Amino acid sequence: MKKTRQKTNYEVWVEKYGKEEADIIHQAFKLKMKKTFSKEGYIEKYGEEDGLAKWNDLVEKRKATKENMIRRYGEEIGYKKWDTYIEKQKKVQTKEGMIERYGEEKGLEVFNKRVDAVKESNAGDGNSMSLKSIAKRHGVSEEEARELTPCFGRKDEKHPMYGKHQTDEARRKISEGVCESKPWAQVCKKEQSKCHDLIKENYPNLIWEYVVKLGDSYISADMYIPEHNLIVEYYGDYWHMNPKIFKEDFIHDRLKCTSKERWEKDEIRENKLLSAGYNLMIIWASDFAKKEYREKINENIENKRYRTNKD
Repeated sequence: MKKTRQKTNYEVWVEKYGKEEADIIHQAFKLKMKKTFSKEGYIEKYGEEDGLAKWNDLVEKRKATKENMIRRYGEEIGYKKWDTYIEKQKKVQTKEGMIERYGEEKGLEVFNKRVDAVKESNAGDGNSMSLKSIAKRHGVSEEEARELTPCFGRKDEKHPMYGKHQTDEARRKISEGVCESKPWAQVCKKEQSKCHDLIKENYPNLIWEYVVKLGDSYISADMYIPEHNLIVEYYGDYWHMNPKIFKEDFIHDRLKCTSKERWEKDEIRENKLLSAGYNLMIIWASDFAKKEYREKINENIENKRYRTNKD
């Protein structure tokens, strides 16, 4: 027997009071809910400290993440909902997705505005290291902010860190600081650690967060296996925008760039490692999630199924 759809509050109000009065009630209800389920509403209800804590907890729980979907729906349904969400986002965030949603003229306008906003964000408030952001943070002019940032816009010998690099302890503290302040970084680190532990079973000399010296600059690689002179990089599908998943014009909300720009940046980095004489293996998160793929990782390393510096 087919279930009867339950009427919405608005439909009940229309029946009871008529459309005109129902619209007034509905608008007042929306305003009340907007105030109640907001940061300000939580602070007003619980006080500043508890209100902020409860609000931040709610925001984290309502985020569209794989972990939250598994928590809400269980592992089987959660994974399916996550895959559906990713498929939808791949389409929505692209030029084609916006054209389909708004029509060609408006879709192109929305997409171009989004691209412009990303560029502006990189140069302004969206980039915490831009002069504009630094000036705002310290309450000074952009010219004065330049004096506060001796590294800004300086390259090669003019850069104060030229010829220097961070110690292992400094890198560890930076990594821990990022993971502590950004929940998404904890997830990335956790998955990467699983990959590290799997490879280390066969290669106990594996080095975690290996620093590669390239002339006067340095690259921090995820893992290094001395026996094979092999750099192993663990690529998150979202952060490195897996080409099997994302189209080249997809815009990354956090990185403020398109997939194509990210791929080009990764390719330059990979070529630098190969040119420096290292072999290279890239492990994508979606591949590592498959049991059959994980079981063959160490076998692939042993049989040298990776990119070599002679390719």
